[in-house]
Amino acid sequence: MDALPRSEYALTLTAAQNQKIPADLLEATGQLVRNQKLAPSAPVWLSEGQVCDFIVDMTPDENRSLLDATRLLLRDAPLDWCLQPTEHRRKKMLVADMESTIIPQEMLDEIAEELGFGAEMSEITARSMRGELNFEESLRTRVQRLKGLDRDQLEHFKNSITLHSGARSLIQTLKAHGVFTALVSGGFTIFTDHVRTLCGFDEAYANTLEFDGNTLNGKLTPPLLGPDAKLSIARELANRQNIGIEEICATGDGANDIPMLKAVGLGVGYHPKPIVLKATPWSVRHGDLTTLLYFMGYRKSEILQA
Repeated sequence: MDALPRSEYALTLTAAQNQKIPADLLEATGQLVRNQKLAPSAPVWLSEGQVCDFIVDMTPDENRSLLDATRLLLRDAPLDWCLQPTEHRRKKMLVADMESTIIPQEMLDEIAEELGFGAEMSEITARSMRGELNFEESLRTRVQRLKGLDRDQLEHFKNSITLHSGARSLIQTLKAHGVFTALVSGGFTIFTDHVRTLCGFDEAYANTLEFDGNTLNGKLTPPLLGPDAKLSIARELANRQNIGIEEICATGDGANDIPMLKAVGLGVGYHPKPIVLKATPWSVRHGDLTTLLYFMGYRKSEILQA
């Protein structure tokens, strides 16, 4: 009988920003690996005290067993973690959602709040991100409520955008290592183009608001960019860059990100909605966006402070 193939995996533990991995959890994880009759290396520190790898040589069956045991051990721990092959660990492309991922804002909600119907808009957005509403229908409904808004008002909202912690460091570090970066959003080009410039993304894709003269007419230029389009764009970009889908890292927080997150080599929910947390194996719930770099094997000394 042929022996099962073995591959090298990295089990990565990442504490929240400016925090340390609790010593008891570090020891328990090492003991867990040993209990699985695996022989890990000593912890390899990517950021001293904060981020470490256990490098383990495993069969597919051993990988599944360790994955289940680690989930049980770390389910309530104040850590982000992932278990992945070391092959293709440093991805050649990042595809990121924008709202509530690269930026903390949901722009439709921000606009609606200032115009006096924030609660109504936020409820529609939340239900859509939880997967309770059809994304395209809910987007059209929300955009219709913006009819009559002029370009100067949109510029005001554009200039109020802020970035999540680690966003620029993530993109600038990846670009310094030759990684292609794309922003793919179900939001609007007026905002994605701005965030692309703020962070340094190579490209940005989003929906286009229609104007009658200087005023929004409440419609979007088809086709709409939704869940299927996000995945399609990721695949098209991979083909253009001549890389495999397994060489892409993607991140997002909402239901419309799930097809993309499940298809790529490293799909990570960023402070994800519950439906995303259940659908994708990896998430960042405690750290900032530089956690993605650690998952990809970058050391603290390689991360640009931008």
